[in-house]
Amino acid sequence: MVNFKDTSKVILPDSISSYNWNFGDGATSVVTNPSHTYSTSGTYTVLLQVQTNNGCKDTATKIIITGQPIVADYTPAGGSYNVHQDIDFTSQVTGASTYNWNFGDNSTASTLPNPSHGYNLAGTYTVTLVATNSMGCSDTVRHTFEVNPSGHNVPTGFTPNGDGLNDYFYIMGGPFDQYDLRVFNEWGQQIFMSNSQNDKWDGTINGTKQPEGTYMYIFNGSIDGKSLKLSGEINLIQ
Repeated sequence: MVNFKDTSKVILPDSISSYNWNFGDGATSVVTNPSHTYSTSGTYTVLLQVQTNNGCKDTATKIIITGQPIVADYTPAGGSYNVHQDIDFTSQVTGASTYNWNFGDNSTASTLPNPSHGYNLAGTYTVTLVATNSMGCSDTVRHTFEVNPSGHNVPTGFTPNGDGLNDYFYIMGGPFDQYDLRVFNEWGQQIFMSNSQNDKWDGTINGTKQPEGTYMYIFNGSIDGKSLKLSGEINLIQ
């Protein structure tokens, strides 16, 4: 919707007695400050003709450009997750030029199209995305997420390409009382070891990128005093 405001001036004591708006798409109005919604995007010439009590008339024209409306959405549209488990958000917006994410936990907002975020405390969080296009039109979408106090999740693969999405391998969930993660290559050589969930494998050895393929992991830890032993394969995808 476009809101129009009349700024015509008249020499007193004369006054404007009528307004005639033509919005350039066949629609008209006779109110002083009308609003109009264009059904399609394009360039329109808007004409305003005013007439005073003494019969004087004047006309003004302006060109306006309208764009396609923007509809914000993202996946996942809510769900249940564990504390410290990264949630990968993917925008489902066409034509957006800026993104503004609020994760609902007083953390730093993100302006990435597809950010990841994990929560340190259990609770219910509302994640808000405001998407704006080049014309300045914006739309807002919100989804609710339940974050559980404990648990774990092991990804089957990761892509350490620096795009901010799924760049690291680690055991998600917790909080962990103990944490011991080890990664081995196909020859059984230990290439990564971590005693902290904050220390994640980035797919390198001493800064050297490792080849794409399947690696083995072994995890020994505990959650809420209960032992947790895991092992399996992880796929490194470049």
